[in-house]
Amino acid sequence: MSGNFITLRNFNESELIFDDVETKEILRFFFRHHQQRIDVVEITTALRNFAQGLLVEAVDATYALGYIEILLTTFHKPGDGIKKALMKIGKKAARYWFKHATDRSLHNAKIAEAVRRQLSYAFATSMQELLDGVAIGQPCKKLFLAYIQYDRPSKTGTVWG
Repeated sequence: MSGNFITLRNFNESELIFDDVETKEILRFFFRHHQQRIDVVEITTALRNFAQGLLVEAVDATYALGYIEILLTTFHKPGDGIKKALMKIGKKAARYWFKHATDRSLHNAKIAEAVRRQLSYAFATSMQELLDGVAIGQPCKKLFLAYIQYDRPSKTGTVWG
């Protein structure tokens, strides 16, 4: 599968659906190596926007890859926090946020581990910049752009949700 440049969706403040606790859960899900910093960071609108953009992209990319083929072979039980976030995005997300996921599929949203891993890698610098900006009190207003090549998950690939 060839790669593409993607830009995370940028949400208006009124479209942000996750609170501080949920935002931290989403960020910890994607950036496990930053968990200690995420636990103590003050959540800003920029961090909420970034986390929600990652989650929307992850769900949509999983559906684009055709997660059905791997659902038949393996599941991984996510933590309660990310499971609640996936349920919330399925209920409150605007349909136009997604290119591939359907209204029906959003009620049982999933994220392939291969997608989570690629997004974590591709947006690691953005996450670091956000954490550093928050630490020194600088607002972050930018588009989050990365080159992504989603690999089709193997039959033993992990699916979150």
